[in-house]
Amino acid sequence: MVLVSLALGVAIFVSSYESVVAAQVAITASANEMSSKAEWEVSQGRYLGISESVLDKLRAIPGSVATPIIEATVSTTGTHPESLLVIGLDLDSDANSKLLGVTSDVDFTPFIKLRLAGSGVVLSKTFADKHRLTEGSEVAFRSGDSQKQVPVVGFVTGKKLALIGGGNFGFMDIHEVERDFGKPGLVDKIEVAGISKTQIEHACPSCQIERPGKLGSAAEDALGRIKSLLGVSVIALLVGILLIYNAVQVSVLERLQDIAILRSIGATRIQIFTMLLAEWFVIGMVGSAAGIGVGSGLAIALVEYTKRTVNTMVPLVADAHVQVGLPLIIAAMIVGTGTALVAAFSPIWTAANVRPLEILRPYSYRRTHRYGPAAVAGLVLFVLANVVVATQSVSFPIGIGITGVEFFGMALMFPQVVFVVGSRMRILLRRFRNPAPYLALDGLLKTPHRTAFTMMTFGCALMMIVATETLVSGFRASTGMWMNSAFPFDLSVMGNDLASNVYGNQVLPTPMVDRMRGLPGVMSAYSVRKLFTPYKGQDVMAIALEMDRYLNARQQKGMGVWPPELHDPAVLAEFKTGKAAFVSSNFAQLYGVHSGDVLTVDTPSGKLALNVLGLVDDYSWQHGAFILDLATLEHWWKDDGVSYIDVSVAPGHALAEVKEKVEAAASTDRAAFTYDKAEIRDVTNSVLEQAVAMANLQASIGILIGVLGIVNSIWIGVMNRKREIALWRSIGVTKRQVGQIILFEGLFVALVAAFVGSIGGLYGGWVPLRAFSFEVTGFLYPLVVPWSEIGFELILALTLGLVAGALPARQATKLPILDSIGYE
Repeated sequence: MVLVSLALGVAIFVSSYESVVAAQVAITASANEMSSKAEWEVSQGRYLGISESVLDKLRAIPGSVATPIIEATVSTTGTHPESLLVIGLDLDSDANSKLLGVTSDVDFTPFIKLRLAGSGVVLSKTFADKHRLTEGSEVAFRSGDSQKQVPVVGFVTGKKLALIGGGNFGFMDIHEVERDFGKPGLVDKIEVAGISKTQIEHACPSCQIERPGKLGSAAEDALGRIKSLLGVSVIALLVGILLIYNAVQVSVLERLQDIAILRSIGATRIQIFTMLLAEWFVIGMVGSAAGIGVGSGLAIALVEYTKRTVNTMVPLVADAHVQVGLPLIIAAMIVGTGTALVAAFSPIWTAANVRPLEILRPYSYRRTHRYGPAAVAGLVLFVLANVVVATQSVSFPIGIGITGVEFFGMALMFPQVVFVVGSRMRILLRRFRNPAPYLALDGLLKTPHRTAFTMMTFGCALMMIVATETLVSGFRASTGMWMNSAFPFDLSVMGNDLASNVYGNQVLPTPMVDRMRGLPGVMSAYSVRKLFTPYKGQDVMAIALEMDRYLNARQQKGMGVWPPELHDPAVLAEFKTGKAAFVSSNFAQLYGVHSGDVLTVDTPSGKLALNVLGLVDDYSWQHGAFILDLATLEHWWKDDGVSYIDVSVAPGHALAEVKEKVEAAASTDRAAFTYDKAEIRDVTNSVLEQAVAMANLQASIGILIGVLGIVNSIWIGVMNRKREIALWRSIGVTKRQVGQIILFEGLFVALVAAFVGSIGGLYGGWVPLRAFSFEVTGFLYPLVVPWSEIGFELILALTLGLVAGALPARQATKLPILDSIGYE
């Protein structure tokens, strides 16, 4: 069982590490493959674009190679409209062939045809085959209010190119894209090579200059979620290490008499210590090797969870796969073997240095070793770690380290806690007529260290499930309250499919809003525009509303004013002047912005100063959001697109019928998707639940090891107490009563483990995991008690405790009385 526990503990490490790394590598590799050979990317700020006039200044610098890029999301028309990413290239310059490394393995002939034709599109072969397009056929594109028939002049293929837009992409001349789907005089970015950053800064002092390959906001959010999974996985690994430590401790303590006999016949302390440590080194190597095999198989399943989680936000990990290389094998062997050696060191060292006579006295060694000093040290470590978590903003590695300190502090405290509390409980159990509970607790307290670690390891595995469910319940409650309080709509029309891409930036034309308002059963409809804009080195989200229509929709639904500050007519008037905004709560916490401050953001038209009118709970974006009037955004960002059209259903009309009409009207000539509020909530919950599915699966492995630990601990207790059990039988205790005593041991362990799991899970979810989730996701969720999960955990723990005690109980009832009396 020690080997099994060790192997499963290593499997937790291998599976969590490799599955998360596989997704991280896939995202980063995809981004690198799609990047060019440019040394610098120049813009006025991501998503703000840059004037074409800067291009001439950069090309005038000796040695410079510069090319402009525009990326526009359009929609095809027809029976099955679909979104398409159109990339505008400067075909008049040879800079493309020098810089665009993404096309290095692609035939450039179609681009030559495109240059000669002067107009048209080069499509991906994947997209063309899907829509049965051939060279010379025409495809209709829509973007906002613009529509254009574009001839197909060629196709491109390539593994790298397939990563762009999920294979839905095309190339056009940059001037044509700028004229038809972009903004006159602006490109998204200029890619530059051959000159230094200083030279670029001299030519354009106000430009933002970055190294290529920086991920987009959706990819960064995906990596943030992956990072959070890694954090939860590391916590699961700490539980696994604790399980291994317990198994090793139990095994060493069980052999104390053998050690004493070896010492009594002349073996030195060093010989005993070296022999046992070498033995555990071999066990560690064998268990680690087995754990690598099990963990690799488990990682394949976990990668599928990760793929679904990330691809919902950004389709970059289609090729993610598990690769167990030499570095991981070495790391896993070090973790497994090192854990076994570290866990064995203390008991082996202590046993090797205790006098043989003291060990040979039954229970004398165990009873004389109280755990007070260790408990005090553990309490100090535990309190200090939690003070840091509760009062300081810590980085990811430090947060994981502090979590490890918390676990270590609990491990030091728990034996003393079990001994003190158990001793008090034993006094109470004397009053029971049935002696089985008293004798069961007495048996457990004969080895408080082993009992404590068995309880704690099983409890920590249960704790993981409660903590992650606390997180999920908190987010579900907070997003539910947010949607109910802020959203008056029944249906929302958007250009991207939430099932495949949560953060798509496809836009709808403004006239579509009027089309929605004219449909039967529609009571009101208003426009929402959301876009990313830079702020203090991060991409924050600007959310713009048609405020008058939004407030009217709330009034028609019998909802109060939101944000509440708009009750004041003076505040509403200030908001509509374009000089004020509201900020999300996480924005305020992340950047230290408060009500009454002035928020200054960069826009394509220059710097915009906004008076902060108040804070609102908003869960749109992990890096924070600010809310302003739609007219303000259209003026400063030069953007008249619509991200969402929110529709309210009139009384007396069925939601399903109105949704069908809205969906048909929205998607007649473009890719558009309609969701009701329940579907949006389901998508949000699904992404979150997928994100913690891996942690729950690993916690299940921990529970399995915990059950094995209970079996191992009680079994060893039975073997060590053969004489005691035989004496019970000799004075009239029946086999059934002996079995009850052992089953009560399993129940006591499970009951305490369930208590540890519930209290520890709530505390872990409310303090360290809550703080850690804010560092990773940017959101603080409310404190929620997942009662159903706690109830399920209690039933599960007691059931597993009975199952774990059943086998040792059966063994105890079969012990031969005479042979067992002479056991010690």
